Amino acid sequence: IYSSAILSLFLLILSLNEMKIDASTPLVKKKIVVIGGGIHGVSLAYYLTKTYASQVDVTVIEKTKIAAAASGKAGGFLARDWGSGPTSQLHKVSYELHKTLASTLGVSSYREVTTLNVQRSRKKVKSPASWLNINTVSGELMDKNTAQVTPLELTEKMMEAAIASGAKLRIDSAIGVHLNENGAVASVDLGSGASIATDQLAICLGPWSGVMVEDWFNLPLPMEGVKSTSLVYDNLAEVKQEPFALFCGEDENGCHLELYPRVNGELYICGC
Repeated sequence: IYSSAILSLFLLILSLNEMKIDASTPLVKKKIVVIGGGIHGVSLAYYLTKTYASQVDVTVIEKTKIAAAASGKAGGFLARDWGSGPTSQLHKVSYELHKTLASTLGVSSYREVTTLNVQRSRKKVKSPASWLNINTVSGELMDKNTAQVTPLELTEKMMEAAIASGAKLRIDSAIGVHLNENGAVASVDLGSGASIATDQLAICLGPWSGVMVEDWFNLPLPMEGVKSTSLVYDNLAEVKQEPFALFCGEDENGCHLELYPRVNGELYICGC
């Protein structure tokens, strides 16, 4: 999610340049099928309909529900200055874009939150967070230019806005494609037996994109998912009243925990 909306803008620019959509384009709408209802697919549909509502006919195909996989389970931690090299500017722009999206779409779970670096300590050190046990750990300021959003809400709100601008959501499975005489995708077959005509196809399935691209188009796309575990604790009044994101020191196995407090009192915990 962190820079997904910006990445989708980049994909949007590439696809629209290829289709040559501009102000002089005839009223015949370009048909665009997006496979995947996660943050990538939904944000692509959002910006397509927001920018070219009168020129595109966008359909999102999702097998189960919006944000059913990683986009609905991620922590949603945002850091403005944690990019490096080529991604540095991307992080900054994406960070500001999340503010704009939260305001525009009414994303109630978005807020800026200070991040602390937590380490084991044998000395009592005053911590910015009163709920940290200072007898065993120390908590020091790590970064103030950080924020948090619940990815499920953001993805759902973007899909709602895209639908309001003309996009369609089809709960179904994409099982194959048909190509035209030029080798371009002409339609997408669905598990229900239906078929959707398209001028352009966007596969936005996260780590499953590589499998689909290789199976359908015989193109190598090395992409793998990384399995991780997360826990969500409910109704933590102390964390709700005094929110801090925590990045904990590494243990003897080289793993560390990350804790993200949410507006509704939930505490999201992840780590290796």
